Amino acid sequence: MTRERNERFMRICKRARELWEEDGRPLDRHDYHWLLAMQQIDAEDQIPSARRGSASHPPTIFSHAIEAMENVVRQDDLQAPGPDSGTPPKPRSSRR
Repeated sequence: MTRERNERFMRICKRARELWEEDGRPLDRHDYHWLLAMQQIDAEDQIPSARRGSASHPPTIFSHAIEAMENVVRQDDLQAPGPDSGTPPKPRSSRR
């Protein structure tokens, strides 16, 4: 691994952990935090080139993945019964 790639990887690790801690340390959202951290680090790395007048880059595959994951989380939140409903949520089927 080159030095630049190693530094990028370490920055992503650190940012993903910060995002995970800010989110209350959930056990089931590691992919979301990792992809969001990658997107943020990549955006930070593009800021200097944007200031030099280079064309902005279109959204990456990661931004689309994060958007899709956020939609799934929102749908799950809408379908989950409230805390006062008295019934536990139904287990999700592995088949879709």
